[in-house]
Amino acid sequence: MRVFAINQQPWEDYYRSDIFSNVMLSYDKDFLYLEFVSVEETIEAKYRSYNGSVHEDSCLEFFARFDDDEAYYNLEVNMMGNIKMAYGKNRFPREFISSDILRTIERSIVIKPLKDNNSYLEWKMNLKIPTRVFIYNKLSYLESHKIFGNFYKCAGGVEQPYYLCWNYIKSEKPDFHQPDFFKPINE
Repeated sequence: MRVFAINQQPWEDYYRSDIFSNVMLSYDKDFLYLEFVSVEETIEAKYRSYNGSVHEDSCLEFFARFDDDEAYYNLEVNMMGNIKMAYGKNRFPREFISSDILRTIERSIVIKPLKDNNSYLEWKMNLKIPTRVFIYNKLSYLESHKIFGNFYKCAGGVEQPYYLCWNYIKSEKPDFHQPDFFKPINE
């Protein structure tokens, strides 16, 4: 299991000192496991359908590509467990993964006040992702594949939007669709 701190804030206009997030990643031959943890004062979730604009809500994200594939997946989930997932080489065009496939991702969510400070909430999102969800790649035994990616915490549609990442991104404005800034995550 590896732990990744989602604490880089490349865009000064969206800087927030009151949001703390990380993710734990592990896998076996059939599943990729992600446990996201976030502590923040305000959480919001408006989008309730598969492939909705969950990035506007309090959202945690995993972007990944496998082996030598030039295209990548963006998996985004809000605090209600609603998932958006697509595949492509760039921000546009992207092929959305069907809701039937997304339903196979098991989710568990815990939201509770922070013990030391009741004005903050801690929310945990556990995802058990079958490898077959990555439909554009034939993945057998994740141990035998290189995984490159980045992790994000954002809320683009709230009163005070913010954008955090694990690996720093260099771009003028917030843009997570930057595969040049993916790093190996399973080495």
